[in-house]
Amino acid sequence: MRPALLLGLALPATLVLAPARAAAQANALERGAEVAQRFCYACHDGEEKPGQNPLLPRLDERRFGSPADAYSSIGRLAEVNGAMTLPFSGTDEDRRALAAWLADAAQRGARARGAPARRAVGLAIGVTGAAIFVALRGRKRRAP
Repeated sequence: MRPALLLGLALPATLVLAPARAAAQANALERGAEVAQRFCYACHDGEEKPGQNPLLPRLDERRFGSPADAYSSIGRLAEVNGAMTLPFSGTDEDRRALAAWLADAAQRGARARGAPARRAVGLAIGVTGAAIFVALRGRKRRAP
């Protein structure tokens, strides 16, 4: 198939699926916030200004910047912070929701501190790589 045709097919599908993905992500973040309220805020609440996420200032983007990193960190809380001696006691579904919420919070915290978000950097690298691939592919076709 021609690249233009693939793009023509992919773009409408993306436009249709994007709102559904955004709604699913919003639901996951809402569920993650509820899990944080149940499992995290018993110890962390009240440490910051009222109404502010008490975890946001200290979420290290290297440990919590992606859902996979956050999921892993939740499984080894005592290693991440020696003062956190209680293991996470929620279900795997709770842990995944909390990981998505923590990753989102870590990225927002990094942006607030002026650090580039990993997701944006990854997207830029991916777009640049795709552009280079297309350019090189075009050069090979033109060669005699």
